[in-house]
Amino acid sequence: VAQEKLRIGQVILRVPKTMLMSVETARSDPDIQIIEEQAKLHSRQVLGLHLLKECTKGKHSPWFLYLQQLPRRYTLLAHFLPEECLELQDDHAVNLCRQCRDIERKNWKQVRPYLDQLISNVKLRSFQAWLWATATLDSRTMFIEDDSAGVLTPIGDLFNYAPPPSPYLRTPEEFLGFNDDTKEKAYKSSQENNAGYGTYDAQSKQYHIITCSEYSKGDQIYLCYGKYTNLELLQFYGFMMEKNEHDQHSLSSWDLRDYCECTNIPSTHLPSTNLAVLINGCPSWNLAVLLRAQGLKHSRIPGSALEILLSGAPVSKESDALAFKLYVEICRCKLRSYPTTIEEDRELLRVAGSEKRALAISWRMHQKRMLMEGVNYGIKCLNLLLD
Repeated sequence: VAQEKLRIGQVILRVPKTMLMSVETARSDPDIQIIEEQAKLHSRQVLGLHLLKECTKGKHSPWFLYLQQLPRRYTLLAHFLPEECLELQDDHAVNLCRQCRDIERKNWKQVRPYLDQLISNVKLRSFQAWLWATATLDSRTMFIEDDSAGVLTPIGDLFNYAPPPSPYLRTPEEFLGFNDDTKEKAYKSSQENNAGYGTYDAQSKQYHIITCSEYSKGDQIYLCYGKYTNLELLQFYGFMMEKNEHDQHSLSSWDLRDYCECTNIPSTHLPSTNLAVLINGCPSWNLAVLLRAQGLKHSRIPGSALEILLSGAPVSKESDALAFKLYVEICRCKLRSYPTTIEEDRELLRVAGSEKRALAISWRMHQKRMLMEGVNYGIKCLNLLLD
């Protein structure tokens, strides 16, 4: 929270290099230095070993006070138990959840011999301890140019997250080309990232937190970590946002299997990734191209029409009408595939019983709302096209 009026570009926090915990400080430990020389460990594993070893030192660690205030529990996807993963109700999300945990188990098995060498406390050598250490690194390290593992920055990691500027989300009229793009251009030119950022200053040997907007006394100061969907926020930070304009519902080839079988356009011309329903129900650019291709699959497509199609623009009202009819059915079909409705989820959320289960239920509710928005968006487009 700002204690006084702050200007744009002001350094509001300076953390000396001596307070940072990094791979560089890990290498100052002779035991870890020997291990790194002997073993093929990546920097994140080295920093994880360093963090756990410092935890064994108690008050003798220079980071004792910092370690004391770290969370004891995390809710990143890697921490979800198998039954909690299933609560996500989405194949992609469930598989990602399992993969995150499997990756950390693999990493733990790689470092386990070195944990045995460095740490006498059995609990701090366990898989649960490793999950805690890596969650600390994933959710709390700050960016530094010369090390992908980042640095743990006391005090600097206490700022809350604010997303970058919202994407421009077209209305049905704008999507269909009924309106020009002057509004979009004005929107884009007015967007600025008002959240602060962190950077290491080599000259002063300090990590700086810098503002990107003005603050009045009492205002909360936020940092921007980057652009994330809610699933990515759960994966890397263990939380999600109630209002996240960067969120989307991803559709897989399996979701589209009964709807997208274009025969007269080479598959190499059509997108196969980033097929999604955006937060306002609008189809992503790639999904729009794929659906519009279905509207032309029984027609001869001259080169100019193919270029228009691949640009994401409408080719004809007739082909667009078929595309959005398919879009509505895809969204409805995906909604029907869930074992629970939003109304049932709302009741289940009240009795979730654990934070991770509550997060999973909240996340799937957001996904279902986006699909419902997709249905409404598609119907509006159909009405505009058929008027």
